[in-house]
Amino acid sequence: MKKQYFHRAFWKKLKTIGFSILIHTTDILESIGDALEQAADTLKEKDHRFKARFDQPQKLADRSGKSFSVSGDRFLSLDRARMNTLVIAPSGSGKTQVCVFPSIYHLAMQGSSMVVNDNSGELSRFIPFLKRKGYQILLIDFTFSGARDSVFFNPLARIKTKADAAKCAGILVRSTMGGEGKDAKGSFFTTKSEELLTVFIYFLITCCHPMYHNLANLLLLLEELQANPQKVEHLLSRAPEDLWRTYMSLLGSSENTRTSIVASAQAAISWIGNDPQLQYLTHTDTLNFDALRNGKTAVFVRLPIKDAEYYTVVAGLFFNNLFGHFFQVIPEKSQQDIHLILEEFSTFAAALPDFSNTLANSRKYRLPIMAVIQSGQQLVQAYGQFDAKTIQSNFNTKVYFSGLTEEAEHLERILGKYSYKADPDDKHFSTRQLMTSDEIRNMPKDTVLVLSSSFNPIKMKTKPAYRQPLIMQAWNTTDEDGECPEQGYTPIDIPLLDLSGKDIRGTSEEQ
Repeated sequence: MKKQYFHRAFWKKLKTIGFSILIHTTDILESIGDALEQAADTLKEKDHRFKARFDQPQKLADRSGKSFSVSGDRFLSLDRARMNTLVIAPSGSGKTQVCVFPSIYHLAMQGSSMVVNDNSGELSRFIPFLKRKGYQILLIDFTFSGARDSVFFNPLARIKTKADAAKCAGILVRSTMGGEGKDAKGSFFTTKSEELLTVFIYFLITCCHPMYHNLANLLLLLEELQANPQKVEHLLSRAPEDLWRTYMSLLGSSENTRTSIVASAQAAISWIGNDPQLQYLTHTDTLNFDALRNGKTAVFVRLPIKDAEYYTVVAGLFFNNLFGHFFQVIPEKSQQDIHLILEEFSTFAAALPDFSNTLANSRKYRLPIMAVIQSGQQLVQAYGQFDAKTIQSNFNTKVYFSGLTEEAEHLERILGKYSYKADPDDKHFSTRQLMTSDEIRNMPKDTVLVLSSSFNPIKMKTKPAYRQPLIMQAWNTTDEDGECPEQGYTPIDIPLLDLSGKDIRGTSEEQ
C-alpha cells in the first residue's frame, strides 16, 4: 500500500517538474525567437542604401482625370485637384500651352464651372467655344477693351457687417503698399487708416442709399475730409453712435497725426479717382457668383500684365469677394466644383493677404485652385519667407518646368539619393542624387517634374496645346455674332453723395 502511494507521489512530482521544464523551455525558445527577430531587424536597419526613385506618370495623372492638366495630355483626378496645384515655370517655358490651355478645354468638355485669370487676353479666345458648349460667360474686363459682354463688379456690394467692411479696408490699405504691405501690417498709421476706411465704408452701407455704395463715393468722403472736415463731421453725425464715436476718436489726435492718417487712407483708394473706367466698372454690381455652382459658367477676369500693379487692388478685392462668398456654405453633392485657374498669380498675390488660409480650406468648399507663377521668389516677395513656405506646402501637387534656378537646388535636396553598383562585381555601393540641380535646370523643354504627396517624384513628357488639333480648333472658334467691336466704356454720371446730408438715403431720387 505504501509502495503504491510512493509511486503515485513520484509520478505526480515528475509530472510537475516536466511541466515546469516545458514552460521554461518554451520561454527560452520564445526569447531566442525574439532575439533572432531583433537581430534580423537590426540587419535590415544596417541596409543604409538610398532608394530614391521615380514613379510612373499614370499613378498620379492620366487621360481620364477630371481636372487640371499637368502635362498637356494627363489630368489630375478631382480629389487630387481639390488639394490644389502649383505650376512653377520661367517665362517662355510653355506653361500656358501645357497646363492652362488643356485645362480650360478639358474642363469645358466635362461642363465644369471655372474662373480664369486672363492677363494677356489670349485665354478669352476660348469664350466662343464655351458659348457653343452651353456655358454662361461672365467677363470682367478691368481695361474695358472690347468689353461688350462685361459685367459690373462692386467690391462694396456684398458687405453686410462691420467685420466685412474692416476686411475690405485692410485689403485696400495693404495692397497699395506693394511689398511693404506684409511688414506694415499692425503699424500705427496702417491700423488707423484701415479703421478710418472701415468707418466710411460701413457708413455708406448702413446710412446711405445703395446707389452710393461704391468706391467713388468712398473716395469722395476721404477727399472732402482732407479739404473740408466740418462737412464730413456733420454728415457722420447721422451715423450710429458707435460709428460716430470711432470716427471722433480717430480724428481726436494731433493735427499732424490726423493729416497723416487721412493721407494714408486716401492713398489706398486714390487709384479709383484716376480712372473713370474703373469708377464705371465698380459703381454697381451685376455679378452672380451662385451661377458658378448651379450651372455651366465660366468667369474670365482680364487683368493686363503690363498694368498689373495698377489693377492689383481691384483684382484682389474680386477674388476675396469670390472666396468669401463660397466659404459661407459647404456645397451640396449636386452642386459643381468651381475650378480656379490663376494664370500669373503673382500679379495680384499681394492683394490676397489671407491666401494660406484660403488654400487650407478650399478643399472643404470644393474650390480646386491651380496657380501659375514664374518662381517661388514671387511668393516670398508677396507674403514673406514664412507665409510663402506655408502657401507652397498647401499646394499638394507642384509642377516644375525646366530653366528654374533656385528651385533646382531645392529640388535636388528633396528628391533624395539612390545607391547603385557601377560594376556588378563591386562589393560596395556608390550613391548619387536622383537628379542634380544642373539636370533639373537643363531638363528637356518637353519634360516636367511633378511632386505630389504620397507619390515618388514623377517625370512626365509634355504635349502642348499647339500639338493637339482639337484644343487649337476650340481656341480659334469664332463668335457667331462676329468680332466684338471696340466699345470701351460708356461715360455716365455716377451718383455722388450730397455732402450736406439732405438726401443721402436717395429719397428724392425714389420720388
